[in-house]
Amino acid sequence: MIKMVTVEISKRYNLITGGSRIIWFQRNFHTQEIKTLENDFQLLAMEDTFDKWNERIFEDDKKRYKHFIQGLRKKGFEEIKYRVEIMGEGLIWVREKFMFSNYDNNVLCMLEDVDERMNTEFAMEAFKSWNRAEELLNKSAHDIQDPIKTILGLIYVVKKELDIQEADDKIIDVFSMISYKCNSILDYTNDILEITSLEEEGNFIQKDYVNAHDFLNFFVKTHNLMVSTKKHVLHLENNIQKDTKIKINQSKISRVLENLLSNAIKYSESFSNIIFGGHENEEDVIITIEDEGIGMSEEMMKNLFVKYGKSRRLGLQGESSTGIGLSIVKKIIDLHDGKIEIQSVEGKGTKCFIYLRKSKDY
Repeated sequence: MIKMVTVEISKRYNLITGGSRIIWFQRNFHTQEIKTLENDFQLLAMEDTFDKWNERIFEDDKKRYKHFIQGLRKKGFEEIKYRVEIMGEGLIWVREKFMFSNYDNNVLCMLEDVDERMNTEFAMEAFKSWNRAEELLNKSAHDIQDPIKTILGLIYVVKKELDIQEADDKIIDVFSMISYKCNSILDYTNDILEITSLEEEGNFIQKDYVNAHDFLNFFVKTHNLMVSTKKHVLHLENNIQKDTKIKINQSKISRVLENLLSNAIKYSESFSNIIFGGHENEEDVIITIEDEGIGMSEEMMKNLFVKYGKSRRLGLQGESSTGIGLSIVKKIIDLHDGKIEIQSVEGKGTKCFIYLRKSKDY
């Protein structure tokens, strides 16, 4: 009679839970025996004693499970979730529910596969924790900017006074170093705030029709002085047709090119060449940036576009890196429905390809 009842309950429970895998069984706390009544785990042979079953429980959960069993009130309903080794499947989460009888030592138990549900809950909790951390980081980045700007203003005033008094060069160097570090912090916080702003914008940014040939010429012209002061040589090979249009946010695409140019400068020896190229095919305008720098390893290439990833490193002159720049680049290109590819050989240099859709409706 007990078996018929539990089978019927099992079928009904399956309907309620959408077909969750379930085992129904009896446990006897006096004889320590387990008797399987209904088994939806096709690959599981239920052990016949508590001790054998306990061997299947994940090591980190055994102590908690033992305390739970010892603390059972042995009346009404109680349940626990833990991880167990299932033959052919590995480690999964299960929920064990106890339904006690008032008449004997036999306990009706249900073991349910809740692995997918638990993993979903863990993923959601991790997502929420990440969002909370992001919010705190963004708030901190915003709040820290004002005092840093104040420090930079005071340093400027002090350095100006020291110059007038012809102070010791060592003192001036100390203030210059403080100024440099403060600017590095500002750059880092600006990157944090920018990537957050881009993520909040979703899939919408203001775009205008732009002449691709003229845009690339203007960018290289306006950045040539910056490159020369860093003792590099900037070249342009612009093969884009003079009437080709692209629909872009000029400020944000300029930010992309500035970031890639900055990396080329940062990781190349002085007096080396940096080459901008402009090309097009039937669908896209292709902008390339090529350097003769130190390149990247295959391991670094795996994490290039990961926010706060492992690809950050100091420049050849000790320049700092936030580790966010390329994630900003990727996000901006994605918002333009474009594509970015990076090729690099360690010790030989790096070449970046930016693909932007040509405007055919202009």
